[in-house]
Amino acid sequence: MLLVAGVVGGEIAKRAFFLPRITGYAAAGLALGPDGFALLGRPMLDELRVFADISIGLILFELGHRIDLGWLKRSPRLALTSLAESGLCSILITSR
Repeated sequence: MLLVAGVVGGEIAKRAFFLPRITGYAAAGLALGPDGFALLGRPMLDELRVFADISIGLILFELGHRIDLGWLKRSPRLALTSLAESGLCSILITSR
């Protein structure tokens, strides 16, 4: 049901508001979660962790599908900035 709500939210965002599907995924998760209408509490979210991981994987897949690698070739500074940002995030996350 949670994955279906995300897909429906993504389609509504795309068709009704002309926004990326990812925006609808995030809005559906926020609305259903403990910080929204609280239809899913924190204990239930802990049990549904596998589905959350699948959802994150689908979102990352869609983001990767939208990346234009030619843009990185045309702008080497953008590629260097992206690498620096990724490296810094990895360092900060692993040092916690």
